[in-house]
Amino acid sequence: IVMAVAISLIVTILENLNGFLRTDTEVIKMARTFKASKLQILTKEGEKVDYKTMFYREAIGRIFINFASLGVTAIASIIIMNLREDKRDLADIIAKTKVIDLYESEE
Repeated sequence: IVMAVAISLIVTILENLNGFLRTDTEVIKMARTFKASKLQILTKEGEKVDYKTMFYREAIGRIFINFASLGVTAIASIIIMNLREDKRDLADIIAKTKVIDLYESEE
């Protein structure tokens, strides 16, 4: 069971990262008409995130810590994100990443 969960987690992370890396420009135009956002995960320094950092962010920062604390850190993460000026949650703090909205940075 643990191996199946680990494989599922890795595949999910890789699919999400590939989705960020390959986005059709027509889809972006359509999404912008509906006021959608395009989020991208970057390092604190503004560089693109590699697979190792993404795995660390999701596996350790979200799943393992939330599982170990029975979901208490999920609530704490939301509170931390709302109190911080840069809106980084607990997983971002642990992995030293940030999430930006590419549409806001274009304007």
